[in-house]
Amino acid sequence: MKKILLTLFILASFLISKSQNCINVVNATLTNPSGDNITWRLTIDWTSSGTKHLNTTVLVGSDTVLNTCHQSQGNNRTGTLVYDNIISPLGSSNIRVFMVRNTGTCGNGTSCGGTVTIINNVLPLKITNITAKNIDNFTHISFKVESLDKVNRMRVNYVLPNNTKKYYDIKLPENIRIGDIITISINNINGTYIIK
Repeated sequence: MKKILLTLFILASFLISKSQNCINVVNATLTNPSGDNITWRLTIDWTSSGTKHLNTTVLVGSDTVLNTCHQSQGNNRTGTLVYDNIISPLGSSNIRVFMVRNTGTCGNGTSCGGTVTIINNVLPLKITNITAKNIDNFTHISFKVESLDKVNRMRVNYVLPNNTKKYYDIKLPENIRIGDIITISINNINGTYIIK
């Protein structure tokens, strides 16, 4: 059975910008609560001020399994969206999530702040409960190690607004163990990182 590593591809505008003119994705996670590697849950924490909306699309392979719009109205709003029962027979490596942030109401308005994307890659390390948050100029990624196969590296990829890509190779601790909760704080400006 292939072991899975969830790697977030996040637009630089999401990592750096905190525009009040756009709904903000504070945290987005893809988890497998049943442990079957088939039935997935997408959780999105958001903040907004004014009339804004978030279009969320989930693809399993080339099939669209979720295409929804969440609209927020009013000042200083926060919330959590939960989408259960995302079915991927080939595991998380086959799931792609796109969150497009917009001003205005669903079906109207203007795209702003870029797209937030979660794409999963297959590597010989299995992790669960992955979260990523943007705080100031840092991306904080946290996950629980479920299994190991002598892997001590992972790659965090970013897609920039001009569609160019950059990535940071992260060297994990040599003494990493199953059950460890790992937090990686990446400086979005220079790529340096700290692992706890």
